[in-house]
Amino acid sequence: MSSYSKAGFLPNFLPDADAIPSDDPAAQAMFALNALREMTESKKLSDSQERFASLLESLGYSGFVFGALFRDGADMAFEPILMRGAMTPVTEMHAHQNLIRGDPIIARAYRAAAPFTWAEFYRQREAADEPGARAVIENLLAHGVTCGATFPSASPGSMFHAVLSVSGPAGMTSEAFETQFWRTAWLARAAATLLKDLMLKEVIDSRVSRLTPSEVAVMNELAKGLRPQQIAQIFGKSEKTIRNQITSAKARLGARTRDQALSYALGFGLIQP
Repeated sequence: MSSYSKAGFLPNFLPDADAIPSDDPAAQAMFALNALREMTESKKLSDSQERFASLLESLGYSGFVFGALFRDGADMAFEPILMRGAMTPVTEMHAHQNLIRGDPIIARAYRAAAPFTWAEFYRQREAADEPGARAVIENLLAHGVTCGATFPSASPGSMFHAVLSVSGPAGMTSEAFETQFWRTAWLARAAATLLKDLMLKEVIDSRVSRLTPSEVAVMNELAKGLRPQQIAQIFGKSEKTIRNQITSAKARLGARTRDQALSYALGFGLIQP
């Protein structure tokens, strides 16, 4: 029986992970999707971390990390969000290098539309990144991290592509990576979505600027489908003032469009549906 099943996190009707054929992607997908569905019921980030770790262990991966990889000047910085086991030394090392400026990770994670496996990142990084990117990944591998997800984050230079992955041993070729670890690439993508949702529930206060009461009121009306002109009439303000408040809310939420801002505000729990 898998460690995930022993921990009591899987419904009884789910098959044992050890009994799922490695060449049956449909069965693997059903197993993991149901497991992730179960994980979404977690009320705390730490609970979900344990559940996800147990699921990964049942698939043969013992260390994982979620974080943001970005360039700060000429250096690379990695900010861990979630870690397990051997990640503690790496976490402490990066946390004390004072490379992280600001913290727009959550807002930027929403913009990570297309995931890339580390294998794909290996092929692209020579042209796209300095050697620091390789050093960060190799450092994680050296500390026992066998599964990871990194989001792009704003920094004084550029924004990296999203990298969502399960990593292979140091020195593994991208072809071998894809052959041996393809079955969990989608798992990292799903887990990243889960991570985002749980982070919004638990640590959003320290990550994203709160909307002002006026902005909350305006966004609530927008969520009802009202137009700025109608909202202006409700609050006895000019349409220009309402539009300025919408623009301000978009900036606070890191959104590019009104629809994005509404989606973020609802997801952050800043306004009610």
